[in-house]
Amino acid sequence: MDELRLKHNEAMDLAQMAQIAALQGETEKSESMFCQAFEKEREVAMTAYSNQHPQPGISILLQSAAHLAVTCKQPREAEKLIGLALSGDAPFEIRHDLRCLLSSLDLKNEGEYETYAIQLPAGDKGILNALGVMLDRLGCSMKKIAVL
Repeated sequence: MDELRLKHNEAMDLAQMAQIAALQGETEKSESMFCQAFEKEREVAMTAYSNQHPQPGISILLQSAAHLAVTCKQPREAEKLIGLALSGDAPFEIRHDLRCLLSSLDLKNEGEYETYAIQLPAGDKGILNALGVMLDRLGCSMKKIAVL
């Protein structure tokens, strides 16, 4: 665990230096350092996950790595890490943060969406409203629904 803690601290140091570089207008340097921090933190999180370290440690590391993935513009990697964290017994606050992060991810360019055609009775907005409520509860949206 000491080796993991050391690598985690290195990742957090890199993230802090990346923030400083960003504040100083050194965008390329900042982006590079954030991505280095992400790679280190992901490695630490996955090692802790594989070795079944106790909670809340695993979920904290996965949460940290997911946030760094978003910063590095790697939403799919963030989604994977969030999925791992939510599959365990993460504390409520971490689950809440990860769900918020997941809902903010821009995955529309992933090409993984399917389109479904639904024919509704003429003028029946109740079904459409019910569908909207159901999709909202699932964390989806009705952005691609068109009434014909």
